[in-house]
Amino acid sequence: MYSLRKTPARLASPAASKLPRRILFWVMFAFIFAGLFGRDPWKTEDAAGFASMLTLVNQFDFNFSNWITTHISDINFYGEGPLNSIIGAISISIFSPLLELTLSPLDAQINAARIPNVAYYFLFLWGIWYGTYLLGRRKEAQPLPLSFGGEPKPKDYGRMLADVAFFFGIATVGIIIRMHETSYYPLLMALHSIAFYGFVRIIDNKIQGLIALSLSFIGSLAAIGLIGALPLIVVGLLLLILPAYDTKTKITLSFVFLITLACFAGWAFYVSSQDPIWFEGWLKHNFKILSGSELNTILIKIRDLSWYLWPSWPFALIAIYKWRRWILEFHILIPFLFYLVNLLIIFFVSPAYDLYYGPILFGNAVLAAMSIPTLKRNAINILDWFSIMTVSIALISVWFGWMAMQTGWPHKIHFNIMRLVNGYEVTIDWLSVFAGIVVSALWIMLVNWRIRKQPRGLWRGLIVTAAGLTCVWFLLSLLWLPLINYGRSYRSTGEELNRAVKGLVPPNSCVNPIDLGLGQLAVFNIFSNLKFSNNECDFAMIQANTHTNHVNKIQALIDDSQILWQGHRASERHGEYFIFLKK
Repeated sequence: MYSLRKTPARLASPAASKLPRRILFWVMFAFIFAGLFGRDPWKTEDAAGFASMLTLVNQFDFNFSNWITTHISDINFYGEGPLNSIIGAISISIFSPLLELTLSPLDAQINAARIPNVAYYFLFLWGIWYGTYLLGRRKEAQPLPLSFGGEPKPKDYGRMLADVAFFFGIATVGIIIRMHETSYYPLLMALHSIAFYGFVRIIDNKIQGLIALSLSFIGSLAAIGLIGALPLIVVGLLLLILPAYDTKTKITLSFVFLITLACFAGWAFYVSSQDPIWFEGWLKHNFKILSGSELNTILIKIRDLSWYLWPSWPFALIAIYKWRRWILEFHILIPFLFYLVNLLIIFFVSPAYDLYYGPILFGNAVLAAMSIPTLKRNAINILDWFSIMTVSIALISVWFGWMAMQTGWPHKIHFNIMRLVNGYEVTIDWLSVFAGIVVSALWIMLVNWRIRKQPRGLWRGLIVTAAGLTCVWFLLSLLWLPLINYGRSYRSTGEELNRAVKGLVPPNSCVNPIDLGLGQLAVFNIFSNLKFSNNECDFAMIQANTHTNHVNKIQALIDDSQILWQGHRASERHGEYFIFLKK
C-alpha cells in the first residue's frame, strides 16, 4: 500500500458536509416518475418486453416451461431472458385490476408493467451509493492528512463520495429513456448495481457479499442471457486472479461461481428437454452477439459512449490518472475493473447497441466520484457554472419549442416540428403547463440557493447537474409527452387494423408475420391483439416500404390473397406500411 501522505485527495471536513437525505430521494423519485406512466411503448425493446409480459398474462396458464422461456404470442423471443417477463406479468396481474378503476384495461396493463421500474431505479442508485460509501470509508481512500488536522472523518468522507457517485448516476444522459422502458435494461442495471455492491461488501462481510453476488449473477443470466452476466463473470475471475482479495474472500467468490453454474445448468437442462427449438435459438442469439464486431465500429461506439456517459466520463479518466498508483487498492480497482471489462465487451460485441452500454456506468460513476476530491476548487466551480448554463439553456429551449408548436411562431421551427408528427392536433393541457412553470421555478430557486448559500460540500456541483437534468426531463415529459407519444406510438394504427378486420378474423386465429420487425410484431400484438405464429395460418401480415419493391414470393402471396387492410402510422415519414391479408 502506498503511503497515505501521497494520496491525491485533499480536502477539509467542511467539503464533506452532510447533504440532507431527503434531497437524494426527491431527485431520485422525480427522475423516475417523470415520463414513466401515461404513454405507450415506444422503442422496439420497450414494446417487445411489454408484449412478452402480456403473453404470459393472456395466453399462458401457469405452465412452468412457459414461464422460464420468453415468447411474443406464439413466436419465440430470444432478445431477453424470462426474469423481466415474469416480474412484469406478476406486476400486471396484481396492479392492473386496481388501475382499471380509472384507466382502460390496456392502459392499466401498460402502466402496471412499469411499476417495477421504480424498484429497479431505487436498487440501481442504492448499489452505487452503498458500494461507494463502503469504498470511501476504507483507509487507503482517505484524503491527505492536514498539517493541523481538520480532514473529514472516514464515514463523512465516504458519505460525500457516495452522494457524488449517486448524482453522477442520475446525471448520466444515456440512461434517461432506457430506465423508463419495460425492456430488460432497468432490471439489468439494478442487478449490476447489486453486483457492484456485492464485490465491495464481500471484503468484510462474506455472507452478504455471497448473497448479493449470487443473486446478481443468476439474475443477469435470467434477465438477458450470457451478455448480461459476462461482465460480472469476467470481473469476478480477474478478482480471483489478482492479489487484492484475501484467501477467504476468494473462496467465497468461488462459491458464487458454483451456485451460478448450478442454477444455469439446471435451467439449461430443463429448457433444452422441454423446448429444444427455443433453447437452440436462444444459444444462437447469444453466440451471435458474442461473435465479435468489425474494427470500423469501434469509432462509432466511442462516439456513442462519449454522449452516453456524459458528463461523468471526463472525471472518470481524471480519476484513473490521479489514482494510478493506487490501481490495486479496492476503491480504485473494483470500479476500474467494471469500467475496463465493460468497455472491452462493448468494443467486442456486435452490433453497436446502446442497451449494452449500461453496465459501464457503475465503474464510470464511481471513478468520477473519486476524482472530485483531487480537483482544485476552481475546477469544481467550473462544473457548477457549466451545469447552470447548459440546464438553463435546455429549459429555455424546451419552452421556446413548445410555444412555437402552440403559436406557429417562429414559422420555421413550427414547420420543422409538425412535419415530424404529420396529423397531430395541437392542444394545451393547462395542468401540465402549470406543473412546467413550477418545475422551472424550482430550477430558478436551486440556482439562487447555489449562488446565495455557496455550499462548501463537494457534492454542490453534482446536485446542480443531477437536479438540472431531472428538471429538463420532467419539463419535457410535461409539455412534449403527448406529441412524442403520437409520433412514436402504433396505437392508432393497431386500433384501425382491429376495427377493419373485426368479424373477418375468427377468435384465436393465428397470423403469419412476413418481414415484420420485432418491434412491429410486438405493437400489433399489443394494440390489435393479433396471435402471431410461425405455424401455417389462414392470415398473414406483411411489413413493406413504398421505396422498395416486394420480393417475388411476397408479391405472389399478395396477388393470390385477399387484402383485408392496408395502412401505416399517421406520422410515418419513411414509407413504411403494413398489409393484412387472408390467404
